[in-house]
Amino acid sequence: MKLCGGSIWSSLYAVPEDLGYIEGCLEGERLVIENYCYQTPQFRKLHLELAQVGNGLDILHCVMFPNPDYAIPIFGADLVGGRAGISAAIADLSPVSADRSLPVSYQQALAALPAPQFSQPRDLPEWGDIFSEFCLFIRPTDAQEEAAFLERVRAYLTLHCQLATTTTPLNSCPDVGEVLAGQQY
Repeated sequence: MKLCGGSIWSSLYAVPEDLGYIEGCLEGERLVIENYCYQTPQFRKLHLELAQVGNGLDILHCVMFPNPDYAIPIFGADLVGGRAGISAAIADLSPVSADRSLPVSYQQALAALPAPQFSQPRDLPEWGDIFSEFCLFIRPTDAQEEAAFLERVRAYLTLHCQLATTTTPLNSCPDVGEVLAGQQY
């Protein structure tokens, strides 16, 4: 499968059979979870999860974990929606370095994006230090803000894929170890 305009080729990532599709109950509501995973040379795991609780709650969760041979951030995005629309939307390229900073190429590319304007930005939780300064966490108030959020996600993914494909793999065990440690923060 081609990703990012064909610049990255992905293959399926084996999901344990009991985790690919799950049905059950949560607080008396029907729960359905679907998990899809892929991998590329740059990303050891691309995880897409769709969850539905009854008819009132839908969750989309996406994470791209880098191969530890690449000193690139973790992409993450979540959308939480209900009958009234999307109540939470978050997207980030989270740093994996020991000093919790993004690579300079990412900082420059993200800083060059136009500043988004949303009427209901949300505060990050206390553990939110895992996110970068470019983390976007909002409650979209209308279809225009939903579209603007999705455009920002597209911009993050485009930048991430472009920069990931031009990043040279690490070749020292200490550097790879630092990236692994950052991914487990």
